[in-house]
Amino acid sequence: MKKIFSSLIVVFSLVAFTQCKQSDKSASDSKMKDKLEETQKDIEQERKELASDLHDLRDEIDQKLENVSDKMNDASEDLKKNLEESHQELLDERTKLDRTIDDVENATEETWKDVKREAENTFNDVKQEFQKLTSEIEGTFK
Repeated sequence: MKKIFSSLIVVFSLVAFTQCKQSDKSASDSKMKDKLEETQKDIEQERKELASDLHDLRDEIDQKLENVSDKMNDASEDLKKNLEESHQELLDERTKLDRTIDDVENATEETWKDVKREAENTFNDVKQEFQKLTSEIEGTFK
């Protein structure tokens, strides 16, 4: 009888231990799933914010392109040549932004860090070039 009782205690202990391990594993899996979902949400939020900034800058460039086109209609030949060069440079900068927007919108979780870094660099470079071109264009009319 003692042997049966001892055996039952061992069996129950093993069952209880196994269930605890499974419970720990389930809790761990749940925490990992929560962290993964949080990371995905963070990436999506960053993607939206960065894409919005890129779209805003592209809109500014589009407005300046329209402005330069209007000014070219009334400009002298020398001035028109300078404006055409500025216009083309603005188009080139907008093309860079369009490629970067596509990269941001199509990035995967695996590529996000690299795409984000490149997009931020492109944004800063294009913004700086846009400001320089804007100053040059405005200086042309002084």
